[in-house]
Amino acid sequence: MDYDSDPDETQLRDLERQAADPADTSDYYAALNVARTASTDEIRDAYRRMSRMFHPDRHHTPIQRQRAQRQFQATQLAYEVLADESKRAAYDALGAQGVQLAYAVGHKVQTARDLQAHFEREARRRRTEDIERWVQSKSEINATVMCNGRLAPEQLVMRHSFAAALDDHTTAVVAGNMFAQKGKGSGNIVATVRRALGPQSWVAFSLPALPPYAVTVESAHQLAPTVFCSTHVTQGLRRPPAATVTVSRMLNDAVAASIT
Repeated sequence: MDYDSDPDETQLRDLERQAADPADTSDYYAALNVARTASTDEIRDAYRRMSRMFHPDRHHTPIQRQRAQRQFQATQLAYEVLADESKRAAYDALGAQGVQLAYAVGHKVQTARDLQAHFEREARRRRTEDIERWVQSKSEINATVMCNGRLAPEQLVMRHSFAAALDDHTTAVVAGNMFAQKGKGSGNIVATVRRALGPQSWVAFSLPALPPYAVTVESAHQLAPTVFCSTHVTQGLRRPPAATVTVSRMLNDAVAASIT
């Protein structure tokens, strides 16, 4: 392809397919149509070639000029990042968001290897934070201690759970619990999926990992500003289902009446 002559429509489309999508400027290597292992000279040559081809002054129709302008700007941005050693290291480690960080820390490191190591640590830290934000972990321990001449635990309850939002209305929870009293105890792991049906209504399905196995369905609904309804249904493997329905009404700020 002759990059020095004015491009026609076919040539423009061919180059747009080879380079990045004009609407997507997040892949700087694709914007210059080079490999991630490209040398500095290869990046500079690709930038010059793309700049000549996509310069808006070389396109005559308004549609061509607009498309070329978007690609020309993407090419300039990509070259500004990839031609700079510190910015390129930041981009390779963290993507486009890492480029801004390069301005703050680039002068604090001495070599390219130090810089790359710094941004890799930063990338790991951000991935860990993203996981912690997505998976909410919570622990709870309750202990009852009897003081009859010696300290001895009378009752111990432990619970740990992980919660993760599957979408805007659905949450998945995996919870482990343990109960011990006077030398005897039990425990289980329960998986729950809770779905919000509206601002004042939800339903949840739970299933334990250990026996006794039983499916539990719970729900809660606000029928009126002061009237609430909750349901609890449990279905075991060898037992008939057990269901409980409770309707409550707030009589005032401190008193409520319930029927089960």
